[in-house]
Amino acid sequence: MPGEAADGEDHRHLRAQDRLCGDEDGNVAAGADGRGGGGHAASIGGPAVGGKVAHGLAKIVVALVRGAPVTAPMGKRDADLYVRAMTRADVPTVLITGDTAEARALAAAWPGACRVERVSDQAALAGAAACVAAEHPCDPRAADTVRHARAAGVAVLRLCRPGWHPRGARRWHVLRRASDLTRTIPPGAHVFAATGREEEAVLRRLRATVFLRRRGGRDAPPGLIAVEGTPPFTIADEMRLFRELGIGWLVLRDAGGEGARPKLDAARALGLHIALIARPALPDAPVARTSKEALRWLRLTLPSDA
Repeated sequence: MPGEAADGEDHRHLRAQDRLCGDEDGNVAAGADGRGGGGHAASIGGPAVGGKVAHGLAKIVVALVRGAPVTAPMGKRDADLYVRAMTRADVPTVLITGDTAEARALAAAWPGACRVERVSDQAALAGAAACVAAEHPCDPRAADTVRHARAAGVAVLRLCRPGWHPRGARRWHVLRRASDLTRTIPPGAHVFAATGREEEAVLRRLRATVFLRRRGGRDAPPGLIAVEGTPPFTIADEMRLFRELGIGWLVLRDAGGEGARPKLDAARALGLHIALIARPALPDAPVARTSKEALRWLRLTLPSDA
C-alpha cells in the first residue's frame, strides 16, 4: 500500500510482538518496506539532529514502545510531527493497537503523544485517555482489546477499514470461517489462496491443487505449491497468472483495502469462483472506517483542543 514505510528491523519487532495475522500482500499486518532519502534524527526529550535515512514515523512509534531515551532516525516531516507531538502536553495520550496502515496514519495525525502496542490485559492501558483498536480486520483479538479497555474504564473505538462486496461477481461464496472451505471447494479444483498462515492447515486438507504466493524464495507448506512474486501486482498480472495456472477458485479473507484488490478484480473479470472468508464479528464499540473518522472521534471524545 502506498505510504506505508517502516524500518525493516522495527517492522519485524512489531510483528513478533503482536503476532499479527498477515497475508501475502501485507494487508495484515503491516507496512511495506520503504526507503527514503536524507533525513534527521530526534532524541526523546532532546532536539532534532542530523541523521542518515528517512525511516518514517513508525520508527518513532517503535522507539516509544521500546522505552526512552533512544535516538531514532526519521525524515524531516516526521521529525516535525514528532517534535509537535512531544511538545503538546495538553493533548491526552492515545493508545493504538495493531500495525495497519490506518493505525500508522492515525498515529501521524494525532497531535499529541500516542503509544502503539498490544493490549494483553488492563494494565497495558495505564496512562491512556483513549484506545483505538486498529488490529487487522480479520484479527479476532480486536474484541479482546475492546473488552480490556471497557474493563479499565477507557474510551475505546474500533478502527476497521470497509470490507469487500460482491459487485458484479457471479460466483461469490461468503464463508463464516476458514473450515467451511472443505465443504465449498470441489475435489480437483485449482485454487489460488491469498490468505494468512492461520488458514494453511485447512488449505492442506482440500482435495485440490492449491497455490500460494511466496516472496523471497520461501517454500510453501507441504501439500501446497509456492508461486514466486513480489507486490504490487496489476489486474493484468493477476489475470495472466490465473490463466497460466488454470485457476478456478480464488480464496481470500475479507481484509478490504487495496493490497489484494487486483486479485479480486481479476477473478471477477475471469468469472472465477471467489471464496471470501468473513471477518470476525465487530466488538461492542463505536466503529470508524478510516483514520480521519477515528481522528474526529478522538477530538469529540477527549477533553482537549486537538
